[in-house]
Amino acid sequence: MIKLIFFIAAFGLYLLIDHLRSKNFAKKKYKLPEEIKKRFRKISLPANKMQILTNDYYEEDTEGGNSKAKAIDALYDGKRNVSRVHKFASVIVYNDYMVMGKKYRLRSGTIDLAPADIAAKLKAKEMVDVYLDDQHIEDHYFDLSFLA
Repeated sequence: MIKLIFFIAAFGLYLLIDHLRSKNFAKKKYKLPEEIKKRFRKISLPANKMQILTNDYYEEDTEGGNSKAKAIDALYDGKRNVSRVHKFASVIVYNDYMVMGKKYRLRSGTIDLAPADIAAKLKAKEMVDVYLDDQHIEDHYFDLSFLA
């Protein structure tokens, strides 16, 4: 009985640590480096005026395990060790940024979240911060930390 309680507690601790590790990875992934924040000028743009452009695709994911066993399994069923994973490559776009009478299209970096998830987080946010270089408008960076 004590072994079972110990096992359940250890498994729960493992799940908690794994969850916190993945959450911390997401924060680091979308965090903008401090040097960009210091070097570039910050502007805030309305989130409701932004578009989400998405390209979705499927990727084959091979399951881990012994390669000899997988080779033998493949003789019986070629798709046994392979699963298709639906992936996304999205960007947030702001089309109407005006500088000296000229319109610019500001585009975020690639985001690997589903468009519905991005839209929900954008809807909850009023303004999105963008850091840009006044001399070269093409050099701009979206602060995507709200996606983590």
